[in-house]
Amino acid sequence: MRLLVIEDDDAIRDGLERGLRADGFTVDSCADGASGLWRGIDGGYAAIILDLLLPGMSGYRVCEQLRGVDPSIIDIYLRRLRTKLHPTEVENVRGLGYRIGA
Repeated sequence: MRLLVIEDDDAIRDGLERGLRADGFTVDSCADGASGLWRGIDGGYAAIILDLLLPGMSGYRVCEQLRGVDPSIIDIYLRRLRTKLHPTEVENVRGLGYRIGA
């Protein structure tokens, strides 16, 4: 199973990659929203793990753009590691049709 990790923090991204590979996944990754968008559009991913706070293009915007290209993309797990999501953010993400993860 092929996964995409979009995370700007090197340590977090590396940890996610190592853990997912250890569990048998094939993992691609990138460190900013624009790169993640292009990789996501290229497709072939079973799931995308996406940070919300990215340089250049936010995780919210990446979700909107991916949904605009392919409405069938539903397995995108949004994460914001350091702080808790505000209730308004939760509703915005749910409105896009995506899942929220830790």
